Amino acid sequence: MEQKVTIDKLAEMVQEGFTENGRRFDTIEKRLDGMDKRFDGMDERFDRMDERFDRMDARLGRLETDVSELRGEIVYRN
Repeated sequence: MEQKVTIDKLAEMVQEGFTENGRRFDTIEKRLDGMDKRFDGMDERFDRMDERFDRMDARLGRLETDVSELRGEIVYRN
């Protein structure tokens, strides 16, 4: 049994395809927006960690300087 497809039916099928693809793209876009928000949050946390590491590095530098100065004083006392 051969079924004939009319131009109107074909146009309707094409429109349904576009509508379905549009829904899929909307779903994907929502997921990507959610991922963007998560990555933004991660970026903020990494920025805070960088700041903390910079402060720790500065403190460590000061400690190393203090230790070097103390070693110099110990050498001169003996």
